[in-house]
Amino acid sequence: ICLACSNGAEPVSIASSLNSAFPDLAFRIEGFDIDDDMLEIARTGVYGTEIIAENQHLPEHFVNATFDVTSAGHAVRTDVRDRLNFSNAELLDQEQLQQIGHCDILFVQNLFNNLPPRISKKAFPKITSLLRPGGYLFVDGMDLGQKIRLTQRAGLVPVTDNLENNSELARTYVMSWPWHYSGLEPLYKSREDWQRRYATIYKLPN
Repeated sequence: ICLACSNGAEPVSIASSLNSAFPDLAFRIEGFDIDDDMLEIARTGVYGTEIIAENQHLPEHFVNATFDVTSAGHAVRTDVRDRLNFSNAELLDQEQLQQIGHCDILFVQNLFNNLPPRISKKAFPKITSLLRPGGYLFVDGMDLGQKIRLTQRAGLVPVTDNLENNSELARTYVMSWPWHYSGLEPLYKSREDWQRRYATIYKLPN
């Protein structure tokens, strides 16, 4: 499940990467957002050619595996689109959240940094309740102190494999720290809680 999926770029990227790495893997990604205009783009699966060309982080092999070039723009390939489904959902509505169901992997990127702290505090346990035991949470774009507190309360364990590489990779995309709220703090291993603080992947124990 991918929450706050916006125009579908993240679910498309995940599906394409999984298809390339594990061509025989059976999976499906459900994307949810509250913005119908963004969901329409996600469902259509067509992105402006200029947007793709200007994104210097996209490797050529990824673009070729993900899109067909058409007169309308870069259209998500059928083998990728078949893995995806997009729906409208108010993530702060408990009833709607329960209707989503449970999942093995949950992506919640850049959502909590756009919510007031008191709302994040209430929303986090409700959202992470979608995880099945043994499932994984991918979360970034969140106040680090709050992430420490809320992941601990939820019983989530930080995944430390490739933690440092993941942190540095994320910083290449958002280098505005400390001048902007979305910027990422450098990794300080001198902190006692550094693994929980800087992890972007957490596991819910079985």
